[in-house]
Amino acid sequence: MELGGSRTFIILLLLLFVPSEVLAGPCANGGTAVGDGCVCPPGHSGHLCLTPDPSSACRNGATAVGTSCYCPPGFGGPQCQQPDPDTACHNGATPFGTRCVCPPGFRGDTCRDLEEPGSCLNGGTLDKGTCRCPPTAWGPRCECTVVGVPPRLGDLGASAR
Repeated sequence: MELGGSRTFIILLLLLFVPSEVLAGPCANGGTAVGDGCVCPPGHSGHLCLTPDPSSACRNGATAVGTSCYCPPGFGGPQCQQPDPDTACHNGATPFGTRCVCPPGFRGDTCRDLEEPGSCLNGGTLDKGTCRCPPTAWGPRCECTVVGVPPRLGDLGASAR
């Protein structure tokens, strides 16, 4: 019984004092061990992912996650190297990460779709793509209100999209 307890103690000591890089495996730079080699993330290559490889890196502000590139709006392809007008932000939308932040009056992945007239909250009205807010509300969709003034009951359903 005592021998099993000391083995556990030794294993715990190893886990505490052995650098995490040694325990993580042989692959560097976020590579994943597969068989006796590594699958490297974008921007790295080689048997252990030690070699910088700019030709495989994500481009145009894309984000590398695992072995894939997640493209910003307006770009596509394995490394986000190709312009893709179908995924570009429209109607004055702002690219943010891999999505578009739509201005008032527009919705959808690329902000091409018009919102319904009730898209403004707290009594705001849509005027040429801009929400006009009453004195008790502000924000792009009139979503902010003065403390103590509750949102209109009918507006609660519009905000749950």
